[in-house]
Amino acid sequence: ELDPTIEEGLDVGAVIEKRLAALPKPQFELLLRRIFEEDEWTLILVGGFLGGLVGALQGLWLLSL
Repeated sequence: ELDPTIEEGLDVGAVIEKRLAALPKPQFELLLRRIFEEDEWTLILVGGFLGGLVGALQGLWLLSL
């Protein structure tokens, strides 16, 4: 983490935002893929679990009507 004074002076957030916005879509997707690749299976499992849980709750709710 940068010192707040340095970060403010360099405007790091604006620089990163500007550079990411300038990336072509395929390069941006590749960048995101590399960031999440390490945790991909965790994301898939958590998403599947949450989706199943919501589906089960919806089913129970519909049966109670």
